[in-house]
Amino acid sequence: MHILRKTFTTLGSWWRSQSIRKKILLGVGLLVVLYIIFHKGTSDTNTSIETVRRQDLFQTISASGMVVSLTDLSLGFEQSKMVKSVPAVVGVKVRKGDVLASLSSGSERAAVSSAKGTLLAARARYNKVLEGSSNEEIELAQIELANAKRTLMNQDLEAKPDSSTETINPIISGMYTGEEGEYTLEFNRYPQNVLRYNRLEKGSVQLSDIRSVKLGTKGLYVQFPKGTLNTVTHGMQWKLQIPNIEGSSYVANKAVVDQKEAALALVQATARQTDVDEVLADVVTAQAGVDSAIAALEKTILRAPADGTITVVDIKIGEIAQIGKQAIALQDVSNLYLEANVNESNIKGVVVGQNVTVTFDAFAGDTYQATVSSVDPAATIDNNIVNYKIKALLTDTERIRPGMTANMTVLTAQAANVLVLPNRVITTVDGVSTVVLGMDDQKQKTTSQVVTTGLVGDGDMVEIQTGLKEGDRVLWTSN
Repeated sequence: MHILRKTFTTLGSWWRSQSIRKKILLGVGLLVVLYIIFHKGTSDTNTSIETVRRQDLFQTISASGMVVSLTDLSLGFEQSKMVKSVPAVVGVKVRKGDVLASLSSGSERAAVSSAKGTLLAARARYNKVLEGSSNEEIELAQIELANAKRTLMNQDLEAKPDSSTETINPIISGMYTGEEGEYTLEFNRYPQNVLRYNRLEKGSVQLSDIRSVKLGTKGLYVQFPKGTLNTVTHGMQWKLQIPNIEGSSYVANKAVVDQKEAALALVQATARQTDVDEVLADVVTAQAGVDSAIAALEKTILRAPADGTITVVDIKIGEIAQIGKQAIALQDVSNLYLEANVNESNIKGVVVGQNVTVTFDAFAGDTYQATVSSVDPAATIDNNIVNYKIKALLTDTERIRPGMTANMTVLTAQAANVLVLPNRVITTVDGVSTVVLGMDDQKQKTTSQVVTTGLVGDGDMVEIQTGLKEGDRVLWTSN
């Protein structure tokens, strides 16, 4: 201790004896030495090594979506009247056509009764004009002609495919009650086994694998053979000709219709055609009055437009219904799908059929699986942000409810057991990618190596296709 104190005393005396210029020079020199030491130390700590390794590489995009029902209807009345009844109950399943609620309808029901009376009177006058040639005979001839036409229109109905390679065709059943013509049918697997129809009628129907479903409004039903629905080709088309002029019984049935038309004309011949036409016009007008009165009555009744489950009842008996306001909500909670917006920078990697991993805020820790079913071709723009809507079908919907928030991770690409490196260690200039290889443990001997890269996966990890092998050490120096 004595020696140390003596040494500091000697240094202090020496420092005080130096000139100001020499003190400045000595201070600058000390700072330079400290800078060199510090710079050398930081240079060593900013250089790291990344080892080339093998792993599975995944490329995903994330999106926040929502659970949507295939049937999601907000129902309300077209007129403002007092609510008379509300049979609908939240949580109860209903069928298409079931009465959900009704308004006071005394005047409308009276109008229907009056119109039906007018129709009966018109029909009586029509029958009286025809009495001269036997009412019973004319009525019988009309019935026979109607039956013959019904047989002609309904026998041998067959949906014929446009493609000769298609071996699975829909089965047509029921009793057709419309005019002659043709349906064109087209099968669409998405959103969920829908058959679209045009020409005689236009619409669509969701197919069932276990029962026939109604095709249009003219009495026909359609069903694919059991167990074949999942094998029908998406986009397949058929033609349904009514009557089927190529059917085996068409010629015979057409001959019967011609015969019955001639028989009816014969029994009607005694009545003057002008008189028949006049009273027949009254019948047609009266029938239109009945139809109009029934339509007015139907506006006081809220019916289920499709099968589903009641999710909202916002109306009470005795209150006045408001025009256009939601009274009842109907959803099909058994047919759910996910809907999400994907930014334009990510949409190029999303295609139909990709796997989607889903979590729900309502079920923390649980993971669900889905599949991308459609990608909208047109963009939606909100606050100058361009997004594209995608839909995904869930494989398990037991606990899922419409409106739930879904956190979706779409797997856009993957590579199994490939060589990988972090993207930060790769330098790319003019399309050529290189890395710096460390040739010894002291990182003093290095070499530049050209590499070929592939998939860029999650975590900014890059697939190395050529140029490196497993275990190679790549140097990386951060700034």
